[in-house]
Amino acid sequence: MLFSVPENIDIIIISDSNSVFIQHILETHGLYDRIMNIFTNPANFDQDGRLVVTPFTDQETCGICERNLCKGDALKLHLDRMTGARRKYDRVLYVGDGKNDVCPCLKLGKNDVIFARAGYRLEEELKKMQDNNKKIDAEVVIWHDANVIFEHI
Repeated sequence: MLFSVPENIDIIIISDSNSVFIQHILETHGLYDRIMNIFTNPANFDQDGRLVVTPFTDQETCGICERNLCKGDALKLHLDRMTGARRKYDRVLYVGDGKNDVCPCLKLGKNDVIFARAGYRLEEELKKMQDNNKKIDAEVVIWHDANVIFEHI
């Protein structure tokens, strides 16, 4: 493993990819057992060996995210589950790079941190929002290298 995350940190993945792809990457790097929850499109191989991907959901309420997955709803679902389990987070660290990462970023508070990948769409969208005086409550950190993220952990 290239890095170590303290055991008291819960890691979830919210991705518009698919479960087969994500599971393969995590298992290859020995990280699968370290992930608390994965919100993504379910997938499996059919009898002919073809990858079949089905939508995580069919939402029509979020205009930022794709119809098959609202990342903001997925983040809220996780946070609500944890509150129901009597576990409230002091801080959320959100790592993203795409336009569909804007939605969950809007749900973050002043104690939270958004890690936007440099040169990608999320950075561009957050900059546009700042230029238009749209408030982002969370701290925004632009990263080129994952070490920037690990330093905050």
